[in-house]
Amino acid sequence: MKLRTLFKIPVLLCLASVFGILQLYVYLIRLEVTENPDNKLNEIVQHLNLFDSVCLSALANASNARYLVDKYRVSQIRNKTHQKNDREVTENCTEFSRHLTSLAHMTDIERDFPIAFSVLVYRDPQQAMRLLRAIWRPQNVYCIHVDTGSQFDVLTYIMSRVRCLDNVFLAPRMIDVRWGTFSVLEADLICMEALYKHKTRWKYFINLTGQEFPLKTNYELVKILKLYAGGNDIFGQVNKVNPSRIRKLGPAPHGIKPAKGPIHMVASRGFVDYVLHNQTAKDFLEWVRLMRVPDETYFTSLNNNPHLRIPGSFTGRLDKSRHHNFYLDSRLRYKIFVYNKSYPKCHGKARHSVCLFGVGDLPGLVGAPHIFANKFLYRYQQFAYDCLERWIFKKMEAEKHGQLDFDLSPYSNIYFMNNCYCEQQHR
Repeated sequence: MKLRTLFKIPVLLCLASVFGILQLYVYLIRLEVTENPDNKLNEIVQHLNLFDSVCLSALANASNARYLVDKYRVSQIRNKTHQKNDREVTENCTEFSRHLTSLAHMTDIERDFPIAFSVLVYRDPQQAMRLLRAIWRPQNVYCIHVDTGSQFDVLTYIMSRVRCLDNVFLAPRMIDVRWGTFSVLEADLICMEALYKHKTRWKYFINLTGQEFPLKTNYELVKILKLYAGGNDIFGQVNKVNPSRIRKLGPAPHGIKPAKGPIHMVASRGFVDYVLHNQTAKDFLEWVRLMRVPDETYFTSLNNNPHLRIPGSFTGRLDKSRHHNFYLDSRLRYKIFVYNKSYPKCHGKARHSVCLFGVGDLPGLVGAPHIFANKFLYRYQQFAYDCLERWIFKKMEAEKHGQLDFDLSPYSNIYFMNNCYCEQQHR
């Protein structure tokens, strides 16, 4: 290197420092921060305090909430801060585990009521790990299926986190999941079987995707599931299957009447046992294998044919009336189909007729009785996701301090209550 070049280096560093200071000054002016922070920590604290103020306005549906969000542009700021902290915490397994443990508080009823989760991931692994952080508890067990069609860095990111936790594991077999095919159903079945074999004697199974987020804490979820007394929340309506999907298949085996419903489910351990080991379930699985969108038929048909007497299954019948739908009857997902006028308005944007939540959806989300929200596109109005995450963590923090009041009335008259083959010992 030439000597002349060496003399230029201090000058360049000095100019870079001045430029950096000017950038920070402009940044603070834009945020309308009137006090100059003494150090980076004070700056971050001010960001978070301002974030909380804007978040509360959005949750309360304040008239100026959207204006505040747009002006603050907190989604970009929070995203950069979160990703930096996430990298630092997860480089070390001890720190990552300690980070999760610091968020999780376990009551006695939670300790005695473990839950199994499957999480299907295709993209945005950071979002999937934030979901895991919100639902993780040491007594539960988690199976994560990473789509083989994903980018390789999705798998490596997930693996680097999963290795840190004893009760989280990758699916023993991973496949290329394609909408409308048997693979959607197969991915859940792979995790379901692995979870059933796990040493943890969990009570309920819940299937998720990486684009969902909880609306209830684990404590609240356990209170709800204990009330269900072994009943399954697997919504479906018999004889609503599109005839073109089954016309060439012939009659379903064992007198099963095909039903249609979403793949989302809260299933008792007894139901999962039946799905995996009963010959009737296996025969029906072969029947749906060749149909289009079998994930909308398999689980819900097993749950809605009472003559099969499957544990937790529904013994009544939901007709095809418009008075029955997934949003109104089930408490499993806050999921808005934009074509259905009985659903809330979507304030985000629609993709494949499903609402991708934005800032304007926050009041509806936090006021809903549903257990999980579906769905969030990670880079779309990310403030909504960040704010909802902060809201659920604040509820978890309140539980640590003994605030355990929770209204169960929205779940006491759900459609399958007193209409199921239920295991009363769950009460």
